[in-house]
Amino acid sequence: MIRSKRGQLFMLGLMLSVIGIVAVVVMIEPLKDVLTLAVTGLDCTNVSISTGNSMACIVVDFTLFAFVGVGIAVSIGFIAIKKVFGGGEGA
Repeated sequence: MIRSKRGQLFMLGLMLSVIGIVAVVVMIEPLKDVLTLAVTGLDCTNVSISTGNSMACIVVDFTLFAFVGVGIAVSIGFIAIKKVFGGGEGA
């Protein structure tokens, strides 16, 4: 009996996706701690900071959202792994 490898590849992608999402969720708390230290060091609550420091504060505030968004997008991309690795005809 010949089994289709597509189902195996889908399960592999699903498992990698779950691992990726768990890794992102685990990394949120340490990243929040580091970003809090960065915001404190940049003195982002000060009204009279320069434009460069203000821009740095905006980038630091955006970092957590970007990390989580990219991590979840990559994890969901693992589900579609069969399109990249042999999802064509005759595979």
